[in-house]
Amino acid sequence: MGVLWGWLLLIPIGLSVLLARTDAVEPPIRLRLALYVGGQLLAAGLLASALVDGWRRLPWRKADYLVLALSVALLAWWTLPDDLQVIIGRLPTFLPRKAWLGVMVASAAGGVALLAWFGRLCARPWLRWLAVFGGLALGLLNHRFALDDYPGVHLMVAVCAATLAGSALAQRPALPVKRASWPRHLARLLAALPAAYALVVPPTNTIGVHLYRGSTAVLAPWASRLQQLVPKQERVAFTPKNSRWYTPRANAPAVPPSDAELLPDNGIVILFVIDTTRADVLDGRFTKRLPTLSRLKETGVYFHEAISPAPATAQAVGAIMSGRYYSQLEWQKRSGRPYCYPDHDKSPRLPELLQRGGVHTASRTGLPGLASGFGILRGVEDEQILKRRGRHTPMSSYVVPAAIERLSKVKDEPLFLYVHMDDPHAPYTSGKGGKTQFERYVAEIAEADKRLGQLLAALKKHKLEDRTLLIVTADHGEAFGEHGARHHATTLYQELLRIPLIFSHPALEARHIEQRVSLIDLAPTILDLYHQPTPGTFMGQSLVPLLRGKDTALSRPLVADSARLKRAMIFEDGKKLIVDSRTGVRELYDLEQDPEELENRYDTDPESPIYDQLLSDFFEAHELKKPGYETHFCR
Repeated sequence: MGVLWGWLLLIPIGLSVLLARTDAVEPPIRLRLALYVGGQLLAAGLLASALVDGWRRLPWRKADYLVLALSVALLAWWTLPDDLQVIIGRLPTFLPRKAWLGVMVASAAGGVALLAWFGRLCARPWLRWLAVFGGLALGLLNHRFALDDYPGVHLMVAVCAATLAGSALAQRPALPVKRASWPRHLARLLAALPAAYALVVPPTNTIGVHLYRGSTAVLAPWASRLQQLVPKQERVAFTPKNSRWYTPRANAPAVPPSDAELLPDNGIVILFVIDTTRADVLDGRFTKRLPTLSRLKETGVYFHEAISPAPATAQAVGAIMSGRYYSQLEWQKRSGRPYCYPDHDKSPRLPELLQRGGVHTASRTGLPGLASGFGILRGVEDEQILKRRGRHTPMSSYVVPAAIERLSKVKDEPLFLYVHMDDPHAPYTSGKGGKTQFERYVAEIAEADKRLGQLLAALKKHKLEDRTLLIVTADHGEAFGEHGARHHATTLYQELLRIPLIFSHPALEARHIEQRVSLIDLAPTILDLYHQPTPGTFMGQSLVPLLRGKDTALSRPLVADSARLKRAMIFEDGKKLIVDSRTGVRELYDLEQDPEELENRYDTDPESPIYDQLLSDFFEAHELKKPGYETHFCR
């Protein structure tokens, strides 16, 4: 019974965390969530207890700890690879990746066996209860790190916590189990009913949203593989508006440039990207701390509702440069690198197209993954990857001076300059500090703001203002506890997708534009500014008509997807659908009435099947289809 008690002790921890995180949720929903969280932990305890029971009854039973270690190793080999891919990619290359994975799996298995052995040694009551409280503390810490991600790691930590507490409570060597009497058999049978329900019955989307958020339900991501969360629906019979965007575009004709004359023949476009910057930092609260950005917002063309096509740098910048979403490009893991890159993908990149049209291209950044050879910024003829000297030094203090130096050497020729700095990035240590994480984060944006001011001064000094159109934006936003998440990459909520987007040029009339646009529109816009056609395969549209003050409604869908295999679409009526391809959960929000995305309406909105079909049709039409390749889950 010890192993069962170990898992049972994790139930109150999971429920307390759940209740703290869902205090605003209606009681019936919280009750069902509690059933799933508690039931799944109970199911794990019953299954583990039954396996131990069966093993101990075998007449030839030997090597209890070895068998335990092998069992945990099999579980770890199944659950940990996705979670450990980044760590393994950073380890020395004298061992292949699978060998390093084997080392980590063996370490996890040995650790669990060691905890079981330690629990057996706790014969004294005080030592036994110390081990039990140690297991409880480990179970509690499991809900404090890597929220909204790393399900395999969370499962293994739960196994460790249950093993330590359970083996101490067993009070016998090697996880023993007493012969059960009929009341004990009956109790297990009754306990198996809610456990089976929580394990195999799919929750509704409303339940699923909370169940898979954070690390509260450590077994939920794995139970979802036994469940069909959303039964396959019959296809809705309707023809989408602007149906040309819902069919493959491999043979779509190029879009000719407009007749706009915003730039001279020797015009300069600077795409200035401040990493990890959310749009609401420009809502007026930080005008004094962000004077340059605030001034550009008021004197330039500011898109109030701009979204990123992805919640992480590589995928977002990849979409900007290729005009295609993550699922449309071929991403592979590079030898010696922990992340995926599109270096095998042959679709054209913006710098390549610009060069063919006679525009010189340059980049200044501190991120090695944005080097041309990794496929994201392929085709840049003059690139510099700056190295940071010291963890607490703002990256912009190296990147912007290098960009200014390049501008000081510009000749009477067109130039596209990409500038990217990662100042506002966790752990938020390169700014002037602050009491909270968010204040320290804003302090790092302020560092980039200061360097942006230096860039503007340099344009004036070198008399390049009239030639230069400056685009200031971010690759994605950042989460600070919204929807139970921290940092970025793991969700598709607006705190990660909505970013600032400002165009500044003396010929542009200052205005704020409310129409929703996407960074996927930047490549067509820049090509249009240089009077070049946009390939028909690009998924965005030029913003030049809007920059000129024309009341133009863009027809392309607004879409985002991520390397975590989540997809989102924002519709013309302000509704937004998010689909998690791994769990099947759907979330539908009304951004007009619920901009913070707190009320999931998927189960109640009669239009949900239509939104679902539109998103499905879009990705079915455009997802890369290549023999032997499927869209990767990547960190």
